Amino acid sequence: MEHQFNDEKFEKYYNLLIETNAKFNLTAITERDEVCTKHFIDSLAISRYIPNGAMVADIGSGAGFPGIPLAITRPDCKFTLIDSLNKRVTFLKDVSAQLGLVNVSAIHARAEDLGRSSEMREGFDVVVSRAVSNMRVLAELSLPLVKVGGCVIAMKGPEPEDELELSRDLIIRLGGDNISIKKYCLPELDQLNELQIDTECKIISSVPSASAGASNKHAKGECAEGGVSCNKGDENARDKIIHSVVIISKTAATPKNYPRVAKNLGK
Repeated sequence: MEHQFNDEKFEKYYNLLIETNAKFNLTAITERDEVCTKHFIDSLAISRYIPNGAMVADIGSGAGFPGIPLAITRPDCKFTLIDSLNKRVTFLKDVSAQLGLVNVSAIHARAEDLGRSSEMREGFDVVVSRAVSNMRVLAELSLPLVKVGGCVIAMKGPEPEDELELSRDLIIRLGGDNISIKKYCLPELDQLNELQIDTECKIISSVPSASAGASNKHAKGECAEGGVSCNKGDENARDKIIHSVVIISKTAATPKNYPRVAKNLGK
């Protein structure tokens, strides 16, 4: 059965995505149900970790994930979508205009350049990303853009632990600390009576990293109101694709010599 989106903005977004994807590649996922779960609902998995009224940057936004779904469901926040390819930025601006998303702006730039600019450096409460680079490079792209007291939220694959371990020294050097990992799986569409875009996904575990303090709220495994489930250790999890969210708190200012030029990022 083909599910319908419960919000006309998601319906329009889907149509614009498929129409533009025929002209140049935005996504390999085009079937309606897969776009809904693997792009829309997956993007919303991190909404619960974004504070009310936050200024959010989405680096490497691409086709708008996770930024556009978050902007649709979080009108209280302002989103800056950043991408280095101009035709993708043109698409993001068109989507934002057609969906009437007054809380979205799109910028054609490289994140490392913005991190060195006086206007953008440490100008965001939250920096999000989805499937962007390895953690060392991503930390150097993200942390310079985050205010002290804010956080980086990186959507990663099923096992980011080794990647994080190799990045820990650089993360701390850049002003990051209190690192935690959330693991989750997406709901099965046939388990939903109707496709509620704002009910996101099922959290199946919460794993504080070794450097995370016991008081870190991101290490408690709490779900925001409206989440499908807060159950840890889902018995069915081993039969599903596991996703991870890495959350890094910004506790100190990033040294002025970061981020470095592209060829030296993460080194």
